[in-house]
Amino acid sequence: MATSPGSQVRFRVLTPDHHPIAVTVEAALAAATALADARHHPARYATIAGSDGRWLEVHLDGHTTLTPAAGDTGGWPATVERALGRLAPP
Repeated sequence: MATSPGSQVRFRVLTPDHHPIAVTVEAALAAATALADARHHPARYATIAGSDGRWLEVHLDGHTTLTPAAGDTGGWPATVERALGRLAPP
């Protein structure tokens, strides 16, 4: 489900085995929480689920994988990736 312009995306941060960690509307907080979970989980990644139906896997080194994969990587995934770049610089 696509969100309407001007509405906030709600983020759910989950462990790789789908245990909920946090819910927020702040992209930087979702990024920091996911990165912290990736550091402590044996699988070395966490997932951010956006209320628009997209999922972003956040790996320990800061790289991400968007599902469903699409040419549209703008919006909240780009915002989260910028925050990750500040938290886990290459």
